[in-house]
Amino acid sequence: MCISKTGVHVSLIVSDSDYVGIFFLKRLNLASAIEYLEASLLDEPEFEELVTGFFLSSKNHSLRVSYFTSPRNAARADKMIRHFTGSSGQLQDTKLDVRAPKPIWLSHGKQYELPFRRFLVNYTRVGLDLIHSSLVYAQQLMIWLRFVLLPRLYERNTDVAGLLDALSEGLARRSPIYSSMPLVERNQFIEDLTDPNPKRDWAHMMVNFILGPDPHQTGVLNTGGFRFWTIRRINEWLARNNLLVSLPQGWNP
Repeated sequence: MCISKTGVHVSLIVSDSDYVGIFFLKRLNLASAIEYLEASLLDEPEFEELVTGFFLSSKNHSLRVSYFTSPRNAARADKMIRHFTGSSGQLQDTKLDVRAPKPIWLSHGKQYELPFRRFLVNYTRVGLDLIHSSLVYAQQLMIWLRFVLLPRLYERNTDVAGLLDALSEGLARRSPIYSSMPLVERNQFIEDLTDPNPKRDWAHMMVNFILGPDPHQTGVLNTGGFRFWTIRRINEWLARNNLLVSLPQGWNP
């Protein structure tokens, strides 16, 4: 499975031929929803047997759980998930359907499908570590990533080596999963998370999971000039979107 009992390391066994299933939980409190999900499902032996990987994201006020399973295990995985959601009580989001595993193309091209699936699993593993360490830190890191680091990468004429080092060091301090990755896998994760091509915005997935609303996806930000957003303007945007977190002046990972 993608997360071990100790939470430290596991190989990625997700395949580009795996089916994708989806279900939803209410995201009234992200930390509580994750705690329930981990205790009630992710640590179960049957989940570890049937699921090759999973990734978490937000949809309105729901936590969307997408999971990978092999075609031969798809029916059993679907039965397991429906039993879980049926016993989830008030945390079950009954407005959104459970979607049985089926073949789904997640990327923009065959050459990207397996790398993208691996990134989806990895950002979730790392993101869970960050949230367990400190939800406020995890959210501030996503704000910093979106408002501070990525705009400078989009400009392409700014020296960002120090910022990329700060990102990697911050992840290593807070995420046992990230720090246990082989160097080549850590480098690939950072490369995927910070791709300077805004049309290949894989960072959106992690921002959406941890923070919820993503200014880049809502059209608030663009590649021209948004690196000049002040801390005050950033925090005003956070407040308007009912995010109970702010970015202190000079914050870095």
